[in-house]
Formats: sequence, C-alpha cells, structure tokens
Amino acid sequence: MPRCKYCNQLNKVADCFQDPEHPSYSFCTKEHWELYKKEKKVTKKASTPTKPKSELRKLTDYIQAIWPVEPNWQWFNKQIKNLCTETGLTQNDIRLTLKYCIEVKELQVDGQYGLQQFIPKYCQEAQQFINDIKRVKDSLTTIDFEDELVSTPVGRVNVHRRLKEDMEFNSN
Repeated sequence: MPRCKYCNQLNKVADCFQDPEHPSYSFCTKEHWELYKKEKKVTKKASTPTKPKSELRKLTDYIQAIWPVEPNWQWFNKQIKNLCTETGLTQNDIRLTLKYCIEVKELQVDGQYGLQQFIPKYCQEAQQFINDIKRVKDSLTTIDFEDELVSTPVGRVNVHRRLKEDMEFNSN
C-alpha cells in the first residue's frame, strides 16, 4: 500500500494518483499532487551563480604557479598588503605586473626574494604595456576584416581567385 507524499496517508493502489514526472510518487488525489508540487517549488534552493575568483586568489594562484620554491604565504601576504597601501596598486595590478615581468620580459624569479624584486622596479613599464594593449584592442574593434573574393577567369579552364583589394592594385 503506497503512502501519499503530501499527507502520508496509506492508500490502495487503485485509488492512488501517480506523479507523471516521478511514477514512484503516489498521492491520495490530484489536489494533493498539486499542493505537493507548489510546496516543492517554494522550498527549492535558488541556484547561486559561482562567484568569480577574488583578485587576491588570482594573485596567489599565479604566485604559486611561477615561484620556484614553496612560497612563505605569511610573508607574501604581508608584502601584498604593504604594496597595496604604499604604492596604491590593486592586487590585480600586482598580478599583471608580475605577468609582464615573467612572460613578456622573461625575467627569472629568485625564490629567496619576494615580490619586491619586480614590483617597484617594473610598475610603470607594466602599466604602460597594459595601456598599449588596451588601446590596440579598442582600435581593432573599429576595423572591418571581411574581404570580398572576386573570381577572375584566366583561361578556359583555370579560374583564380583574388581579393578585391588586390585587383585594384593590379589595374595600374
């Protein structure tokens, strides 16, 4: 004898109403089924979107990836905090400066020294490089990259395709 999912009452199999979505769920009546569905919709947890990583987490993950020895995290966190207050840089600026030094300038990381081997020295260069990249990205959005192909018959059988722009240069 199945029990009603809503009121927990025992019922005969012939008298039960079964949920179309979940055949194993039995109810006394269709009204109990509808009440159960409404109750379940209200009690379902709203799915929270995953939070993006914080700037500090991104910075520490990057330091973990590039540092040749296991970093002393208390010392690094103190350095990050001091750099943010003294220089006015954000944690993202520190990460981008490190990326610039390691990936663009290809400087070697010395595991005995902290962030001070890069940060005060290369901050201005890194900021200028990042601003240049942003300016180039902004200028690229205005350029139209679609080329038109025009077929030009050369002989009876061979057909060569050329860009329309190339055709204008050859007309001289």
